[in-house]
Amino acid sequence: MGRRHMIIASGALSALLVLYCVSFGPIVFLWGKAAHHDLVPTWLDDGLSVVFHPHLRCMYHSETYFSYIFWFVVQGAGPITFTWNDFRDSLDNPDG
Repeated sequence: MGRRHMIIASGALSALLVLYCVSFGPIVFLWGKAAHHDLVPTWLDDGLSVVFHPHLRCMYHSETYFSYIFWFVVQGAGPITFTWNDFRDSLDNPDG
C-alpha cells in the first residue's frame, strides 16, 4: 500500500507543477515582455517581482512561450539564473 501512495503523491505533484505552469505561465510571460518594452509602470513591476520569483525577470528576453515553459519547469526543479539566450550570449562573448 505504501507504493500506491507514492505513485498517487508523485502524480499529484506532477499535476500541480503542470497546473502552476499553465496558470501562471501566460501572466509572467506577458509581464516580462511588457516590462522589457517599458510598458509596465515601475510600481507594478516591483510589486509583481515580490509576488513572483525574482529570477523570472530573466524571462524578459525569452523568444517563445515554449522556451518559457521549458525554463519554468527547470526553474521549479532548482534555482537557475540564466536563460537559453543568456547562455548563447555567453558563448558569443565569454568575457561578459
